[in-house]
Amino acid sequence: MQPAYVVPDGVAWVVDEDGGPTGPAVYLTRVRAGLPIALEGPAAQIWDAARSMPEDEITAEVALATGQTTDTVRDSVESFLRELLRRGLLQVREPDEGAVDR
Repeated sequence: MQPAYVVPDGVAWVVDEDGGPTGPAVYLTRVRAGLPIALEGPAAQIWDAARSMPEDEITAEVALATGQTTDTVRDSVESFLRELLRRGLLQVREPDEGAVDR
């Protein structure tokens, strides 16, 4: 079973739908740390998708959006998700946590 993710308490975000040439942008911050992070393009797409779907579906969505195969993007998606977890910007959803973040 693929992991699903949630945004941990203390993380705030805003999605800028206008974004830029690579599409919508996401601005996140760990509120107590106060250091904003800007994500654009596939990075924004991965973070946003992680709030509503399991990892294998995120990989498929990024592959479709970028015109690549899932095998081509899988390592990059998994690596970026691990980095988001390491930074405390996502956490793995426990199986009994219910509905997805929206």
